[in-house]
Amino acid sequence: MKTHKPITLTAVILLSVIQPALAQWQTKFSGLSTAQRGLYEMSAPDIRNCYATTYDQTDFYHFLNEIVLTHDGGQTWSSVTIDSLENNFMMDIAGSSSRVVHVIGWNSVAGGGNVFRSMDGGATWKRQFTGSRWGLSGVFFTDAKTGWAVGAYGTILHTTTGGEPPAALLPEPAGTTAK
Repeated sequence: MKTHKPITLTAVILLSVIQPALAQWQTKFSGLSTAQRGLYEMSAPDIRNCYATTYDQTDFYHFLNEIVLTHDGGQTWSSVTIDSLENNFMMDIAGSSSRVVHVIGWNSVAGGGNVFRSMDGGATWKRQFTGSRWGLSGVFFTDAKTGWAVGAYGTILHTTTGGEPPAALLPEPAGTTAK
């Protein structure tokens, strides 16, 4: 009886070398400064821009105000801190164009949901006044101005202004501008 051990061994070695080269998914560096951080929500408005929220893998309830983003199709990623999102657990993120992105945060101290918007691809952020006292958990935009946020107790919020108030409304509460 003839054995084919050399052929089988050669095939296994060849597959272990060739298979990673044929993989459809490629590992990329996320830009996070700490290995204990993970990514859980992503939004890509086009093939060059993508945004993702982060969490602390050692303590899921340790609130982070950091996102990661790419503007070159995923070749490089960098992290950005949203200063005014302190004490907020980021629930969702929605990139609606190459420059416009919204983040939903649930405030662990004051309660309620917060919406933060960036008009410059994540470099600066502004908190938006929603008028809702309930926690928000999801956000979706069809374009830079038309979007929905959902949350506790069946809350559904809708905007056709990108979340910006009409000029006739009172100004937003003090301290709502974020870095």
